[in-house]
Amino acid sequence: MADTTVRIAPTADVQRLADALNAAQLIGIKFKVGPNPHIHQDSATGRYTPTAETLLDEDFPTTWEGGHSLVIEYGDCEFYGRCQCGKDLGMQTPNRPLDDFGTKWERHVMTEVGR
Repeated sequence: MADTTVRIAPTADVQRLADALNAAQLIGIKFKVGPNPHIHQDSATGRYTPTAETLLDEDFPTTWEGGHSLVIEYGDCEFYGRCQCGKDLGMQTPNRPLDDFGTKWERHVMTEVGR
C-alpha cells in the first residue's frame, strides 16, 4: 500500500487553540491535552505551540477549517455550544451538565448533515 500522507502547515485555528491553552494555563486552569498531532508542548517552558507541520492522511482527511466538531466556549458566566460548521447549539449556565450540548450536536451530525 502506498504512503498517502502529506505534510501541511498549521492553520490560524491551531494557533488560536495554542494561544487559548497558554492563556488557560497562565490563569491556573487545570487541564490535560491528550495526543494531538497539531499541538506541541515545549518541555522547557511548558507553552503550547502549533507543530511546524502536520501529517495529513488522504485516506482519512481531517481539517481545522471545516467539519463537525463540537465546540464549547466559556463566556462571562455561561457556556456557548456550536458545531465547527457554525450551527448554534445554544447557551447554558455552568450549573447544568454539558451533556445537553452533546445531545444537540449528535442530533445535528446524525440527522442534519449530508453524507
